[in-house]
Amino acid sequence: MILHKPPFEPQVHVSINDEASHPSPTPALEFTAKNLGKWTPIVSCKVTYSAHEFAQVVDALVHYPERNSPLILRAEIESDFELSHSVEYAVPGLEQYQPTRLLRRVLVPRKPNRDRALGQSCIFYTDQGEPTVLVLSPDLSDEHPTPPFYHPAVAHLAIRFTETHLVVEVVPLAHFTLRLVKTCISLLENVYRVGYGFANGYRKRVEHDTMVDKAEFQDLYLKMKDMHGGLVGTWQEATDPSKHVFEDIGIATFLMLLWNLTYRGPDPPAAKPGQAFPWSHFARPPGGFRDIGCGNGLLTHILVSSGYQGLGIDLRARKSWASFGEQTASCLTVQALDFTSIQYDASTGQFGGLPDVLAGQGRVFLIGNHADELTPWMPLIAHAARADFVSIPCCFWALDSRFHAQKRRDMPGPDCSAQPSSEPWELALADRLHSVLGGTATANSGAKKGVKQPSQYGRYMLWLARLQRGCGFNVEVEALRIPSTRNWAFAGVSRTWQTDEERAQVDEYVGGLVAQVRERGMFKTRVPEGKEGGFITVYGL
Repeated sequence: MILHKPPFEPQVHVSINDEASHPSPTPALEFTAKNLGKWTPIVSCKVTYSAHEFAQVVDALVHYPERNSPLILRAEIESDFELSHSVEYAVPGLEQYQPTRLLRRVLVPRKPNRDRALGQSCIFYTDQGEPTVLVLSPDLSDEHPTPPFYHPAVAHLAIRFTETHLVVEVVPLAHFTLRLVKTCISLLENVYRVGYGFANGYRKRVEHDTMVDKAEFQDLYLKMKDMHGGLVGTWQEATDPSKHVFEDIGIATFLMLLWNLTYRGPDPPAAKPGQAFPWSHFARPPGGFRDIGCGNGLLTHILVSSGYQGLGIDLRARKSWASFGEQTASCLTVQALDFTSIQYDASTGQFGGLPDVLAGQGRVFLIGNHADELTPWMPLIAHAARADFVSIPCCFWALDSRFHAQKRRDMPGPDCSAQPSSEPWELALADRLHSVLGGTATANSGAKKGVKQPSQYGRYMLWLARLQRGCGFNVEVEALRIPSTRNWAFAGVSRTWQTDEERAQVDEYVGGLVAQVRERGMFKTRVPEGKEGGFITVYGL
C-alpha cells in the first residue's frame, strides 16, 4: 500500500525579524546535565510515517551528509557501536530518553582549501524501541569555538520523531539567525521527504562506487581538478568547456584508480617524497592506453600530462590538439580504424590483421569514450588484441548498422531481448541497471500492465553486456560520477574463460562475428564529408 505524502508545511517556532512564530507541538528536549545548554525547538511539521521509517532516515543521514549539503563531500565513519541499557557511557543524557547508539564521524568539506574538516558525535536515543531522536554534536574547542561555514552555528542539533510530528531543535552558540532557521527547514524537509520514500519502498536510482572506492575517487578527483581545471579557460572547441573538462577529469580519475586495482602486484609500492605526482606509485597498463575515437583529445591530454603513457586515435585532428603542447601532440595520431580486417587463424590460435597502433610492450588498455560506431567493437578488439578495456556507450550502434532492437533481428551479435535470461550474471546486471531497464528485473518477466518497459538505452546496454560476455569478459559496470546522462561504463578487465580450450571457443566466437560483418559488407570505414572535414560512416542499406 502506498502511504500518501501530504504537502510539506513547516511551522517555525522562533521569531526572526519580528515575524510571527508558532508554539511547538511538543515540549523542548532537556539534558539531564543542565550545564550542557538549553534546547529550543526551531521548526516542525506533521508526519504520518512510523518510527521505523524515521530510523532508516537518520541512519542514512549520518552516513551521507552530502545529500543535505552541497558543501560537504562525505562523512568518514571513525566508530559506530551500540550502547547497552545496563552500562553508563560518557554521552549526554536526555530526560525520558535512553541512548542506544554512538557514531563518530568526520565531515569532509568539498573545498578543503577553504573549509576545515569537522569531527562530530551522532547519538541515537529512543523512548519506544526504534530510535526517535538523533543528536548531532560538533567537536568544538578553544582553537575552533564555532563550526565551519557548512555546519549550523550550534553546540547541538536534534532531529526528533513523535507519533505525529518531526521536530528540529538546537542548542545555539549565539542568537538565532535567518540562515539557521532556513538550514533547519531544509533539513526537516529532507527528513520528511526521504521518510515517505522509505515508507513506499524507495530504491536509489543508481548505485555508484561499485568498482572503485568512493573516498579514493573523491580525494583523487579534487587533486586532478586542481591540476587540470584551468583547461576550461583555454578551451578551443565550440562546445561547453565546463562539461567536457570536468567530465573527462572524472573519467581519467576513474581510469587511474581502476588501473591501480587491476595491475598492481601483491606488494604495491608506496608513495615516496619527491615523486612527480601523488599518484606516481599507482600501477598502470603495461602496454599503455589507446583512446579509440579520442575526438578533441582532452582525455588523452589529461592522462598523458598526469604521467600516463598512451595514444589518442581519431580520424582527423581537432583544433584543440595543437593547444595541448608538444607532449600531448606526440601522443595524438590520425588514423582510420577498420576492424573488419581482423581474421582468426584456428591453426595458430592467433588473430591477424590488427591495426599496428594497438600494439604495445605489454598488455594494452583500450578506452572507448562515446566512441560511436566503434563502441560495440571494443570487446571484440580487446579480446583479439589480448587487451583490457572500458567503454562508455552513448549513441546506439551495432557492429555494422544502427542498433534497432525491435526492427533488426538479423544484426550480428547476441540476442536483442529486452528481458534478462535466467543466467545469474544477467539477472544481477539487469537489477544493477534497473533505472534504465524499467525496475528490478526477473527472468522471463515479460511486459506487464503498468510496468515501465526498458528504454532504447536500456535495451542497448543489455545487448552490449551480452556481447561483452560472449567475447570472454566478465561484465562489470559503473555509474560514473560525471556530468553526463550517458555515464554508464562497461569494464572488461577479467575473463570468463579459465582454460586454453575455453579461450579457443571465445576466439571462434569473436572471429565468427568479424567474418559475419565482413560477409554482409555493410560496414565501411569513415570517409570525409563536407567543408569542415568531418567524417561519416557509410553503411549498406
